[in-house]
Amino acid sequence: MKLFPLVSRSRLNRAICERDEARAQRDAALIEKDAALAQRDAVRRARRPTEEIIRLVASFSLTDFRPLGVLRSLAEWRDFSASDICCEALQTDARLLAAREREPEWSLLGYSTPAEQLVEFKVDTEAGGRCADGRYFPNLPERFVCPVSNLNNRQRLMATLLLQAVSSREDCAIIYMPEQVTPFFDWARGTLHGHNVIGSEYLGEGHCPGAVIDGVRHEDLLNLSLADASVDIVVSNDVLEHIPAPEQSFRELARVLRPDGEILLHIPFFLNEGASRKRAELIQGTIVHHLAPEFHGNPVSPEGSLVFTDFGWDVLEMARSEGFASATVEIYHSVLLGHVGLHPFFRFRRQARRAHPPE
Repeated sequence: MKLFPLVSRSRLNRAICERDEARAQRDAALIEKDAALAQRDAVRRARRPTEEIIRLVASFSLTDFRPLGVLRSLAEWRDFSASDICCEALQTDARLLAAREREPEWSLLGYSTPAEQLVEFKVDTEAGGRCADGRYFPNLPERFVCPVSNLNNRQRLMATLLLQAVSSREDCAIIYMPEQVTPFFDWARGTLHGHNVIGSEYLGEGHCPGAVIDGVRHEDLLNLSLADASVDIVVSNDVLEHIPAPEQSFRELARVLRPDGEILLHIPFFLNEGASRKRAELIQGTIVHHLAPEFHGNPVSPEGSLVFTDFGWDVLEMARSEGFASATVEIYHSVLLGHVGLHPFFRFRRQARRAHPPE
């Protein structure tokens, strides 16, 4: 009796093929299953930040947004720059940028306070560049553009500070901005209903302060037409570096502000410099250059605007000596709001109105 029946070669080969085909199908099914699991995990990982952002946005309040530091001197900046909170913010930025350093354009999901909604902030290398090793770097203050409001990183932060300033007011605020022909002014006029937003541009020496030319108000920050104590808030985005005598402009702005009024100010600022540098001066009507001429974009002049001053920490004392009771630098950072990078903004406050002494 044969223990093993004879098997024809053809049947054996067919069985082997069937077995191999079954194994291939099983392997393909396993691969497909693994791919499906990997895709599911990828979706979950991608969803997790979005869900976290949505959760954070749902609980966000303007009153919750605060500076990382409020500084009054170069020494305080040095202490702050060595602090854990500052180092943590810088490390967060470094990780975010390192993950995208090979991409010339990318986006960041976050909440735009001017648009009051979730957006994909646009990031590219305009005003930035590319390293020799192929890594891209964006200009942090000028990018992270909100596609709804068309405001960049620093402009959106200024918008948030302005929204905070007016949110607690019950009366109409008079707000002056020396930037009438900008997306920021358009946003403010279209958003701050119930408040009086006044804008202007400097249109040249041949015009009287307060004159309106082609729908644009002309003002000179060295000689404003605004009445004494007539303004609650002044907002200035990258203007005062183009003024030949910034001390006089501070004096004028202090004059037109009401008691308890304030300036929200952004200027190019050298955080590690104690003293400001005069790049140029206006002497008897002639511009005298002390450093190579530097120009910034100007919406009303194709030639741009000459930079007269590189500001250092003495700008705070400059403001105090011209009529402001307090002058501080506030440092902000928030990836949720698309404020990548440490952003120094200035807040100058007028002297509070004194109560009348009892009779």
